[in-house]
Amino acid sequence: MLEIQKKEVIRGNGIKIVKGNVLNPKDIQKTLEGCQVVINTFGQSLKGKQIYSSVTETILEKMAELQIERYIGVTGGSLTIDGDKKTLINKVGTRIFEIIFSNMMKDKKREWHFLSSNNLIENGL
Repeated sequence: MLEIQKKEVIRGNGIKIVKGNVLNPKDIQKTLEGCQVVINTFGQSLKGKQIYSSVTETILEKMAELQIERYIGVTGGSLTIDGDKKTLINKVGTRIFEIIFSNMMKDKKREWHFLSSNNLIENGL
């Protein structure tokens, strides 16, 4: 279960780390108010419904409402996207992920679709 636990602030460099409920769009909006950049490090267990794509979609919607133009996503999952130059071992690893973690990989592809169809993606990933 994802819930608000506490807020942590790194002092002196303008970065604020907030732990909160990503399932509540109002909490996301409140968290993003006053931000200039969003760094999304959302992760979840492989158990249960995968929500990467829905969380990212909500974040992007709230960013648009608040006129936040910079998004940095930190993610994993060995997703293959246009322009990737994977070695053979990485290609094998990606295929294994697609087989073993198929639900996660499908949701990560949906997440990538939201990101790539938005104007937040630049060349030079």
